[in-house]
Amino acid sequence: MDGGGFQHDIELGYRCHRGANRGQLEWRRAEPQRVMRILRHPMYAGSYAYGMHTTGNSFRSPEDIRVLIHDRFPAYISREQYLANQNRLHQNQSSAATPGVTRRGNGLLSGLICCGRCGYRLQTTHKKRSRCQYACGSHLNKGIPQTCHSVGAAELDQLVSEKILQALEPAALELSLSAAADVDRERQQLHGHWQRKLDQARYEAERIERQYQEVEPENRRVARTLETRWDQALQAEQKLREDYDRFLKTTPPEITADERAKIESLSVNIQKLWAAAGTTNADRKDIIRCLVERVDVTAQSDSEFMDVTIHWKEHFTSHHEIVRSVGTYQQLRDYDQLVQRLQQLHSAGLTISQMADRLNEEGFIPPRRRGVYSEHVLGPLLLQLGLVCEHRRKDVLQVDEWWVSDLARKLGIGTQKVYYWINQQWIHSRRSPVRKYWIVWADTDELQRLEQLKTHRSSWTGARVPELTTPKLRPERESQ
Repeated sequence: MDGGGFQHDIELGYRCHRGANRGQLEWRRAEPQRVMRILRHPMYAGSYAYGMHTTGNSFRSPEDIRVLIHDRFPAYISREQYLANQNRLHQNQSSAATPGVTRRGNGLLSGLICCGRCGYRLQTTHKKRSRCQYACGSHLNKGIPQTCHSVGAAELDQLVSEKILQALEPAALELSLSAAADVDRERQQLHGHWQRKLDQARYEAERIERQYQEVEPENRRVARTLETRWDQALQAEQKLREDYDRFLKTTPPEITADERAKIESLSVNIQKLWAAAGTTNADRKDIIRCLVERVDVTAQSDSEFMDVTIHWKEHFTSHHEIVRSVGTYQQLRDYDQLVQRLQQLHSAGLTISQMADRLNEEGFIPPRRRGVYSEHVLGPLLLQLGLVCEHRRKDVLQVDEWWVSDLARKLGIGTQKVYYWINQQWIHSRRSPVRKYWIVWADTDELQRLEQLKTHRSSWTGARVPELTTPKLRPERESQ
């Protein structure tokens, strides 16, 4: 029950079984248990039933009722409608075989999505308030290793939403007219309910008035009691009429021309209506369930692609393939191609930033499908593949060789002074093979000379001091 009875103050008749009003009819607000008994009882379809309840006082299904004789009472609804109600109530139960009612949450396919491997109905889990997943728990129930995989809800919900909108677009105008008719019909039912309440209040006031008029004057105690009840009935009727007047201001008996035009205008852009702030996820779920019977999804462990089969109402199916979010590079279908491409780019001497730009241009997408490749994203993968920057490689430097930054740190000077020495040829140097970084050579003797050179006033622009500016002869077997 969606709370409509409370929202519109719908009342149902109750026959009192005990107390001072025993046997009298009272009108009370609709309760879920009362509504459920009405929907479950075959009497409203004109059938006599015996043995409707189990020992736990729950209702039996129509085929399990002990005695069921049709056409014994005037029917409020047809037998077909009664059976459809029972099937709907059964489908509203959350189980492995039924979708259950629509629930709160962001997952639009909750209760409808099933695992393509084992057929298990996937459970909706929320990791964060705005993110949810559809998870297969068949391995937990069967006590076996997990072979099925969880899938993110965002990609699946987007796919099904797009297909729903494509299906609704050709019939948008017809749906808008049907929606207007539904609104009209619902308002007429609500106003009919209000009218019956007003008639009942008027009848009660008139009945007590007749009793008061017929009482003998000598019986003053009865007259005072009836007068009080009459006054209470008149006040209740007056309050009811005031409530009805307020209801009329917000909900006229028929939709206005402006309301009808608004409904028709919304049908022109059904995508905008679907994404509107006033359209809740509960609304979207109800629409999806009107058109979709079930959604089967199969995710592969070694690929970010997954197969999706939408089972539409009226026994029609459509097959799709979408990309899901995966956690590792190894799960990407084009992982081997990605590794090969990175090796090519690294051998060509591209920087990490250039590699990332090239991958983005060629359509490669990182795991989890968050953004694009960048230095921050690509760096850990290159390190894992051994395609690291030359500064981190151990096979680039030879004996007594230094990177410029390392030597500057060793001598306690700035890197610009080391680059100046290289330019002045006061130190042995060479370029790295790929990125062409500067590499300098300095053994123990050279380090001592450079320690003296860094303190000399001419180490930048002064006159040459041969013993300080002439590098030691480097062994031939180490030279490049």
